[in-house]
Amino acid sequence: MDSQDSAMESEKAPKTRQDNNKDVAEEAGDVLYNLACECEALFDARLAELEGQQSPVAELLTEYQQRFAIWAAYLGVFARKSQSLDKRLENYPDVADLAALLLDVLRSNLAQRGCPATHGGRSAFLSF
Repeated sequence: MDSQDSAMESEKAPKTRQDNNKDVAEEAGDVLYNLACECEALFDARLAELEGQQSPVAELLTEYQQRFAIWAAYLGVFARKSQSLDKRLENYPDVADLAALLLDVLRSNLAQRGCPATHGGRSAFLSF
């Protein structure tokens, strides 16, 4: 068997568990970034639905989107990979999980075609 044959066999070799874990780790490394991107897209979609309306809902949603953008910029959610929030929280999985949970709650609320409304001084999402 020459080096060409062994190279061809190695190309056909199935992925090892270590290879699969590496792929999962690469995907898992961008969890906060991916969730924040989804939230950003959902904010845009909800505001597009309310475009042209002068309602308190549209104003609140615009304010929440601006606050979200400031939060994301301050924490570096969309920063270069080496400086991102995901990277900086690699050694703090509990904090990363908490941030992911909160982003997931925001994403879920935005995806439910909900709109922010104020009830007794507290903000809540209600259906249209």
